[in-house]
Amino acid sequence: MPELKPCPFCGGEARIIVSHPAGAYPSYYVACSNIKDCGAKFEWYDTEAEVVAAWNRREGASMNEWISVEDRLPSPGERVIAAWFPMTGEAYLSQSGKWCRSGYIMDTVYTITHWMPLPEPPRKEG
Repeated sequence: MPELKPCPFCGGEARIIVSHPAGAYPSYYVACSNIKDCGAKFEWYDTEAEVVAAWNRREGASMNEWISVEDRLPSPGERVIAAWFPMTGEAYLSQSGKWCRSGYIMDTVYTITHWMPLPEPPRKEG
């Protein structure tokens, strides 16, 4: 299993959290161990390998790479990484100007404060 990279926001140690309700398949997410000052969390995935890969793709992000929603919004339908304290994840802005994720409107529950474009996907070697 690849090693988790540090938190891209504060440099803190990252850890994998497993949820395994009785009779259900486990789910995994990564959280920054600096809960008091950072508390960043990232996604739920079906496998440990998926969550590690997703977290590690965010390595190197810094606050100056985030775009404030007050400065600029992404194009409607453009998938981006959105930040809503204390979490981040893939989201998009609908044609009506509402933040959405996996087909549901997020604005009624979360306040998106920043976003950044998704990184380029990995390229197939060879």
